[in-house]
Amino acid sequence: MSAVLLEIESFKSTFMVEKAYPNGMDLDDSTSKELQQYVEMLATRKLGIGEIEKDVKLVHPYSIEDTCSHFTGEDLKKPCVEIRIFGKGIGYVSTHSSLLEKESSHFSYWFTRHPPKEPVSVYKINSLPEHILQYIINFIEKRQTIVCRDHLYQTLIWGDLLQLQYLKAAIRQQLVELVNCSSCISIYCLAVWLDMEEVKTYTLKYIAKNVREAFLWNEKILNLPSSQLLTLLKRGMIREDHIWNVIHRWINADWATRIQKADKLLAELRLPLLSDFAYKEITTFLEEAHGQLSFENDVNAMLCFKNGAPVEHEVMYSLVERNKFSYRMPSSAVINHGGMLNSQYSSAIQLYDTEMNNWITILPHLEIRAAYHGLALNKDDLFFIGGYGRDVTSNGIYSIKLKSNTQSVHCYGHMDCEIANAAILPFNDNILFIGRVGSDLMSTSCLMFDPSKNCMHEVCSLPRAISDLEASKIGQHVYIVESRQSYQPCNAIYQLDPGQQHVHQVGTMLFPVAGMGVCASDDVLYILGGASQFGYSDALHSFDPREGTVRLLPGMIHARAYFGVCALNNNIYAIGGYDGMNDLHHVEMYDIRAGKWILIKPLKEPCKGNKCVALYDSNIINELIKTPRLSTDVI
Repeated sequence: MSAVLLEIESFKSTFMVEKAYPNGMDLDDSTSKELQQYVEMLATRKLGIGEIEKDVKLVHPYSIEDTCSHFTGEDLKKPCVEIRIFGKGIGYVSTHSSLLEKESSHFSYWFTRHPPKEPVSVYKINSLPEHILQYIINFIEKRQTIVCRDHLYQTLIWGDLLQLQYLKAAIRQQLVELVNCSSCISIYCLAVWLDMEEVKTYTLKYIAKNVREAFLWNEKILNLPSSQLLTLLKRGMIREDHIWNVIHRWINADWATRIQKADKLLAELRLPLLSDFAYKEITTFLEEAHGQLSFENDVNAMLCFKNGAPVEHEVMYSLVERNKFSYRMPSSAVINHGGMLNSQYSSAIQLYDTEMNNWITILPHLEIRAAYHGLALNKDDLFFIGGYGRDVTSNGIYSIKLKSNTQSVHCYGHMDCEIANAAILPFNDNILFIGRVGSDLMSTSCLMFDPSKNCMHEVCSLPRAISDLEASKIGQHVYIVESRQSYQPCNAIYQLDPGQQHVHQVGTMLFPVAGMGVCASDDVLYILGGASQFGYSDALHSFDPREGTVRLLPGMIHARAYFGVCALNNNIYAIGGYDGMNDLHHVEMYDIRAGKWILIKPLKEPCKGNKCVALYDSNIINELIKTPRLSTDVI
């Protein structure tokens, strides 16, 4: 049931209570009956909100309790607290005034002890019955007059449910009055949870100005997860030197356990989030943590990028020498293949070592020259499909096993037409082909290729002939971004359900482009770059299928089209491409959590029409990378 709640934005029933009311309590029969009917409608999805079962577990992802698993780090998946629905699926709440105060004090006690972190949201609030909605409004109006410390949390929840701006204003004022008390961590949790523009522009600044030092020296800071410190830094709550002071305190307080948290924090921060740290501070930290941190994070701490410039090479060399036996094999990597430069087609396969910020040539004897082709990783089989090339037929389907590292190519056969500029991606041990330039069948069809049987069948037809499209898989659906129709850029987003053999439009980009890159991370679709009638784009769009909304995120450093793109560990990689004048060798990485682009190690040669995939198997990476490599280009 918890998975269903997550899918529908954690619907919070406004009638959930921690304990059922005593049987002897006199409730209005008509109200009780109407509420029960409402629950039954929820259970049968007649209101389109979600299932309600007898023992519904509603999880709040964060708590300020010292015993919370999110503080101890023991089991982050374990819920901090749960609310259960009693009786026949619900704990009834009457509109009788005699019960209002009892219920208010109950909510006050519970939410004061267990404040949630993330914003509370409810779909289709207007679906509530009129008398229930009126009850909530009456409750809110009564609560507004007594907003104080012990009533703050539950008032926030009701106010956020109904989106009452006047109540938010009262809450904001209350936050201002509370910032000087000892509950600064609680105030911060509230600010993150609300995620309102008013809080971002006013309250957070006020808190940051007044409670930085108090926050820093609060003993509970030692129990905060490193991810919370990262959020604090990004939101301007504490300065960068505060982060380093906290890391020092971790080291001094408990060397054995805190060093792991410091290592994790450095990995999350990365240098794009840090500016101009003092060398003395960082050097001191490295001396304290000598031999304990990973090689990557030692280097991260020492480099201190400023405007992309690394530290002196002799400093870097000394650090490398000190850690040359500490190299950590990456657990994930990016594989880039092919592309075209000056009408020449490439067969080069390069692996991006995320630990060393370095491109390594792998499988050097593999000669599959192609561009604008399909590259798909299915388990340990890397598929090369079609594309434009000189040394191979552009309608072939080939694969190579990465695990064995034998570099022997298996050919499944050839299509009866060219395969180029199609969306090709793995789907449940099969390979999905969507659209292409060429025959009418391929340009309007979605085909499924089964490698185990070496056969192909048609899944469904596209709404119209589309070329240069891109797609990515989210769950059991594939999201297709329309690129070009009759040489005109398009901007439609389609959802394909291969199991139901159905495709329909679910969204529209803000402007049409062709030759864009598409990938997915954490159930969100990202659309990068492309070319339009106005030129080449550096735009980054995000599309959340759960909301059906398209947002414009920070643009790339270089505009580009027809490039390799993939998502890996909350980062998006844009590799190579064409900017309208030149083929590119630039490689950019977008940190989704930080909302920033940075340049990383470029390709050895510029290219366009190249393709890339993400690899998550450390054993395969270990076989592909024969020996550890040291680089002066570590991020």
